[in-house]
Amino acid sequence: MATPTKTSPPPFVHLHLHSEYSLLDGGNKLNRLIQHVKDCGMDAVAVTDHGNLYGAVEFYTKAKAAGIKPILGIEAYVAPEDRTHKQPTGIADGGFHLVLLAENNTGWKHLLKLSSDSFRNGFYYKPRMDKSTLTQWADGLIAINGHLGSSIAYHLTQYVQTGNDAHYRAAIEEAKWHATTFQPNENGEPRFYIELQRHNTEEQERINPHLIKLARELDLPLVADNDAHFLTADDWDSHDSLCCISMAKLKSDPSRLHYPKQLYVKSPQEMFDRFEDVPEALENTAKIAARCNVTLDFDANHAPVVQVVKRDDALSRDPQGSAPTAPVGSTEWFEAFCRQFELLPFDAEANPDLD
Repeated sequence: MATPTKTSPPPFVHLHLHSEYSLLDGGNKLNRLIQHVKDCGMDAVAVTDHGNLYGAVEFYTKAKAAGIKPILGIEAYVAPEDRTHKQPTGIADGGFHLVLLAENNTGWKHLLKLSSDSFRNGFYYKPRMDKSTLTQWADGLIAINGHLGSSIAYHLTQYVQTGNDAHYRAAIEEAKWHATTFQPNENGEPRFYIELQRHNTEEQERINPHLIKLARELDLPLVADNDAHFLTADDWDSHDSLCCISMAKLKSDPSRLHYPKQLYVKSPQEMFDRFEDVPEALENTAKIAARCNVTLDFDANHAPVVQVVKRDDALSRDPQGSAPTAPVGSTEWFEAFCRQFELLPFDAEANPDLD
């Protein structure tokens, strides 16, 4: 990697970043974000909102229009056990955090599936995935694990607090599971990275050496990010007000949660100043960005295709069905009418005669 100079900043791309669509938690408005990224000399950026993909289309279209490469992702909530288990355990009931980035269109489709399922089947405090769904829809995705809300960090924090080697071994096993689930792609490029953050948070700083040690032991690549929740250092106070609204707290309350003041969209040079000792962690951000190539086709018709089948039973012979006295045009009448029909999945390739 070339030594950075003032006229040639080191390569860096923000891969862990929250927009205004991380509701009451992210303070980055997309228009300002994209302009700021350009002003900082970066040509790509990811948006990884908490548990949702609400802003993906707006982000994609605005970034493309501005000449910035959009990297589509999510900061997922991953249930410690089965996502359908919805009883309190006291350990990450809302899910451990995991950054997922779409490497290609397959990965984007899988992000959509994972996000939808997390709301439909895994919602408990938060929309949650679990290891079974991650295993099912891992193809095309790049995973990043290591910051304080993550599963690996949970075990390392316990290790730092207790000195019990069992917690370090648990972190190793967690990393091995992710490395196995997100195996290198067909070009041999890694799809699982150990995450490093340095924003003056004591708990994170304590586990960072262990994250590096773990990565070296398992031959896993490192990646640096800043978990950017607001745009500039001056925006901390407005973001702090947003958090107070979210937590229903007064700003004068000394016991409430305060986000670190370093969680802004730093320039490449600012990031290099913090990660000069692990330049590969910065270089890997640019490598990941170069690999993430999702193309969204807004000209195609994405409406689901189904086969409509008229039911062959008493209901089909009596359009009023179970509502013979319902006024025509009423909700009850309409629901009875619809029960005459069944919608089935339609596969054009498997049923060419019905196309």
